[in-house]
Formats: sequence, structure tokens, C-alpha cells
Amino acid sequence: VIAPAFIRSPKILLLQEASSTLDKGRSDRTCLTTAHRLSTIQNSQKIVVVDRGKMKEQGTHGELLKINGSYTKLVLTQQKS
Repeated sequence: VIAPAFIRSPKILLLQEASSTLDKGRSDRTCLTTAHRLSTIQNSQKIVVVDRGKMKEQGTHGELLKINGSYTKLVLTQQKS
């Protein structure tokens, strides 16, 4: 299912967490990744935190940690488990 997306070379690529490690296919295009494990997205250029269908925060990993909001709570929760 993933191969046709790379053959067609779309400008925007939507990946789920399990397929998000395909770095070759992510270059030179916009990539939207849905993730539950924050390690999957922490190096992204922009992270958007969505809660109940509404955008709550956006920024890089570092910027979001400085805000000390929802993203920080998620990071701390995952570090404990």
C-alpha cells in the first residue's frame, strides 16, 4: 500500500506512525504523520498538538517544551511509562 505513494511522488504524504520511519520517501515533500509515540515526531520541523479536533499548540519539540502545555504533559507521561 505504501509503494504506490512513493512511485507517484506526491507533494503531500500522509503517514501513520508505523510507516513514518521511511525517511527516503519523506524528503522533498510535506509529510503529515499521525503518532502516539512522541519519539516518532520529535525531530519534525513542526509539531501540531490536536485535542478533540482542535489545534491546541504548534511548534518544534523544543518550542513546545518551553510552552509547558499539553505537549509537555504528554512527554512527561510517556517518560514515566
